[in-house]
Amino acid sequence: MFQGPGIHHQTAKKHSLCLSVLSHIPFKKTQVNQALHSPIPRDIANHRHRLAIDLYLIPVYGKPNEQEEPYLYRSEAKAGTTKFFAYATVYVIRAHQRGTLAVHAIAKGETSV
Repeated sequence: MFQGPGIHHQTAKKHSLCLSVLSHIPFKKTQVNQALHSPIPRDIANHRHRLAIDLYLIPVYGKPNEQEEPYLYRSEAKAGTTKFFAYATVYVIRAHQRGTLAVHAIAKGETSV
């Protein structure tokens, strides 16, 4: 079982839904990143592991305001919209468990590479 100072992927996913309200982005992003800045356990840091990178798209409905506009991600229509807030996450996979290494809110103009 993954035991470490990071946060569980389900916790990150639940909090990413809170991030869909732009006013929470700086607060939640800071809180999540503080948790992620803790040291990676030695048994993970000193070995090779599989990584998983996920892109979460949270639908945005209606006309975005000026503060939301820089964080809109456009994609093919899903859930009745083409506008989303997008978050990239990086996980380490160990013993069929995932541990979150990074969370990033994607801003307009950022590439997926």
